[in-house]
Amino acid sequence: MERFGEELVHFCVSEVNIDERFFRLSFLNYLGAMLSGMHEEAVDILARSCLNNGAGRYSVPGRNGQFSLSDAAEICCFASAVQAYDDIHFASTAHPCGPVASAVLAAAQLRPVSLKESLEALAVGMECECRCAMMMFSDHSGSTSGWYTTGMAGGIGAAAAAGRILGLNRSQMQSALGLAASFASGIRGTHGSMAGSYVPAIASASGVKAALMAKEGFTCGISALCGTNGLIRTVAPHAEEDPYTGNFGRIWYCLDTSCKPYPYGFISFAVIGALEKLSVPERIDEVDIDVSPRCAMLGKGSNPQSMYDVFVSLPYIAAGILLNPSAALKPMHADFTVSEAERMLMQRIRIHEDEALSDNAARVSINHGEVTGSCTQAPGSEGHAMPEEEVCRKFSVICGLKEPDAVIRHILRNDIPDLHDYISGLK
Repeated sequence: MERFGEELVHFCVSEVNIDERFFRLSFLNYLGAMLSGMHEEAVDILARSCLNNGAGRYSVPGRNGQFSLSDAAEICCFASAVQAYDDIHFASTAHPCGPVASAVLAAAQLRPVSLKESLEALAVGMECECRCAMMMFSDHSGSTSGWYTTGMAGGIGAAAAAGRILGLNRSQMQSALGLAASFASGIRGTHGSMAGSYVPAIASASGVKAALMAKEGFTCGISALCGTNGLIRTVAPHAEEDPYTGNFGRIWYCLDTSCKPYPYGFISFAVIGALEKLSVPERIDEVDIDVSPRCAMLGKGSNPQSMYDVFVSLPYIAAGILLNPSAALKPMHADFTVSEAERMLMQRIRIHEDEALSDNAARVSINHGEVTGSCTQAPGSEGHAMPEEEVCRKFSVICGLKEPDAVIRHILRNDIPDLHDYISGLK
């Protein structure tokens, strides 16, 4: 495990060659989700609480007030996650871009940072997050299902990215990663509440704070991440270094991250994929849905009381799509309601565990087999990522900007000399 820590630190401070197109699309998707969620009720509450805790000197896109740098990262990340429309890395179940991109935007307020430099920091941070997440939460790592992957690993990526923007040397980067590991937190018991989308924001803020502290000389050993009593071994007693040690900069696990095609939790994507293939009968008496044990455990809730319940309520999601297929693409808001038709149909939907199914597979049967459908590779899963045109269309629909096409051109085709100034000027 010590070798993993050494190579991780070296990777974070080294020059990298990245798949720039992939990270441009990832950043565009993040930007759309962040702008779309910026004025949700929960984000307003967080912003007010940050201001009540003391004003800072830094801004947040689309909001009034001055915040601390870590608060700015926290608010941006929360906004990008609050509608559950961000991204997904199925191999780890992490949402890699939000914590890292928010840390980059925050750190970019300290000096002019180009889009090119930001994308390199984004790439390094996302890769750090994904590798740490996969080490901790692989099938045989010994970790439990209650940990929230993005909360446990997102701060590592955020610290790496912010540290690159701040110009940390090798020793400082080691301290930043160790501190971020010490700050790691997040449990899936938060799902169904505002806090469920807030956990990634904690990770982003922690990563920025860790990088700032390391820059000023605060020290922490990399053993806080990789040692016998460090984060990885504590969460995952059987974690193995291989294959995640080595080939940094040559193998990029984070390239399997997909922009979310639907504004729900990843556990629903295979179900939606199966439902979209069906010719729905006029009369629906019973719907049986087979999913993996994890998807069934997280998604059985059939009485959603808030938008946060909806994100992981397979009965609600399935009912909504069966009644109105276009519902699969519309972000949920705090003022959502459950219609009487949805409520009645939800009572006829049963969720079943099938240990033979992976998280990105599902089967649907309507009326005892009158209509059946299946999905073996969920949209958004590895090998089934959203194509560029769909990411651009999604951005145009959700960003709320007057000229989204111009922003798409800038982000996908150009370099931007000062990223913070550009993002702050979007209207």
